[in-house]
Amino acid sequence: MTSCRRQTGRKGKQFNGLIVADEASSIPLAEHGGHVVQPEERAKWEEGARGVWTDFAGTVGGADKIEAIRKIA
Repeated sequence: MTSCRRQTGRKGKQFNGLIVADEASSIPLAEHGGHVVQPEERAKWEEGARGVWTDFAGTVGGADKIEAIRKIA
């Protein structure tokens, strides 16, 4: 594996770790009166989120489930 690919893989794992930590702290807040904030530029937000969605598709039951939620959100 090249140095660049290794570094990219580490950065991806670091980013995923940050997302998991954010979810762990956000869910309890949401369960106790939180509210949803919609992104100002949803299409750009979705474009950036697709890589995370791909990583989590297997965990949540498939990409079709993510797409179904995306359509109603």
